[in-house]
Amino acid sequence: MSGAACKRSMFSRALGRFAACWLCGIALHATVSQAQPLVPGWPANKIAQGTVKIGGSEVPLLQRRPVDSFFTYAGIGGDGDPGVIITRDRKIDEIMRILKGIERNTGRIKMLTVVFYHVNASDGPDGILRDIRNAPTDRVLEKHIINYLSLLRQLEGYKDATRTVPATLILSPDFLGELHKDCQPHRCKIPWNTGLPLAQALSAAFDFLKLDKSQIPAEFLVPSTEIKDYIRAINWMSRKFAPSVPFGWQTNVWAGDAMGHAWLHIAAQKDPSLVATRVKAESDFLRRMNVMGNADPMHEPHFIAFDKYERDVFDRALAGAGVNAGYLYSVQVLDVYVKLVKGISEAFGKKPVMLWQVPGGHLQTEGDIDERAANASTEPDYFLGNPAVADDLSNVAAYIRNARMPTNTPIYQSSAKTVGEYLSCPGSRPNCWKVGHLPDLVAANVFAVLWGGGGTTAVVGLSSQLDDNGWVYRRLQAHGLNNGNGSQAPVVLDPPQAAASALKPSASQAARTGTAAESAAAPGTKAARK
Repeated sequence: MSGAACKRSMFSRALGRFAACWLCGIALHATVSQAQPLVPGWPANKIAQGTVKIGGSEVPLLQRRPVDSFFTYAGIGGDGDPGVIITRDRKIDEIMRILKGIERNTGRIKMLTVVFYHVNASDGPDGILRDIRNAPTDRVLEKHIINYLSLLRQLEGYKDATRTVPATLILSPDFLGELHKDCQPHRCKIPWNTGLPLAQALSAAFDFLKLDKSQIPAEFLVPSTEIKDYIRAINWMSRKFAPSVPFGWQTNVWAGDAMGHAWLHIAAQKDPSLVATRVKAESDFLRRMNVMGNADPMHEPHFIAFDKYERDVFDRALAGAGVNAGYLYSVQVLDVYVKLVKGISEAFGKKPVMLWQVPGGHLQTEGDIDERAANASTEPDYFLGNPAVADDLSNVAAYIRNARMPTNTPIYQSSAKTVGEYLSCPGSRPNCWKVGHLPDLVAANVFAVLWGGGGTTAVVGLSSQLDDNGWVYRRLQAHGLNNGNGSQAPVVLDPPQAAASALKPSASQAARTGTAAESAAAPGTKAARK
């Protein structure tokens, strides 16, 4: 594939310096010190890039547009599979085989990133309550723990001489954000001190998998435990059973307010002091819930992941809801997003940050290689820069530029009548979309950006409707953020890995939990996301 080629930026290992973006075809070299601590297994000399991987049809393009990481959702439904036991995730095995085949052809190691749901809050408070209960009829909490322990051991088992960090884990998207958002002073749907039978579920899971229960710390076996104890237990399990696998919890930029992400628009347009308020509120919440700030390293994650909203703003399937619900972010709103991320990272000693499920749709312009006339968003333009965009958006596709801004909601805090007017560069910030903001991400301790999701544009689309014909990949190339030059060679797969017998429970144990002991996780499935 031809691209807007430029020389790979020269990086200093000591300072992590890199060059900034192209502006109107002229290379502007701005270096920034990348001082954040590194996450094991991830690049030390750049902000890593990743893309979603679910089925198999995208494999040829994954080779031709190589990035540092593929991410996928564990299990069958991609929602934590409540009530189902999976002692070997065959989908993850298959993706690892594909990943190794691509590595042989491209000559570059890639990071498998797996998203696991201990609690699926993508469908609201009901999902949280379902997943923390352990009623005798379904034992949902116990089964979640069985699945997680099994996955940890499976991922650790991928470790070898060349893959010393075998995978990375992202934990329970939307759970922390929903829990924080839905508990407000005058209406708390799920109190943060809600109890759950952790000792019962953890002990039963260890019995099921024939693990030594004497390893379980006493704090998790007391009679009265709360959500915060479950979170710390998850951190402990992660460190104990997959010591080579870095992990991080996901939280949301819309957390902490009943109005969701409306606060970002208010902060951008009227009240910048809201950023500091949100940073403190979210940091306090994360500490209170034992997510981060734990004194014992065995209870501490390696990083924190942030999500905005997966879908492209102009996704046809949203039928206008992308703009109407406030998902359209201007340069000023994205500034607030980055300031929030930086503030929370610094509140925890510059904890490394992953930006996950970043929408890959961009502001399409006249003559754009992306001719879909759909699936536009603004995140790639902001992070990577879009040299083609005029300051007044006069050359941006009409379906974007002429779209009406909603008049029946105060979310945007703006009098703009059209999207083109709303997104136009202010006089104080010429070239606001042309110039990328990678230096700001470095300053915010971002170590990775993972693009796309199950229903949005990524570096490689999961379908033709979700593929941008290589626009995002070309921008990554322009910054030297791709992972090699790609390959069109056939992907040769290793033989399937045999199931680990140590993970299989006895027939009596399988009968006691009321479900099959092992499930073949089918590729290409995932739950709907917020």
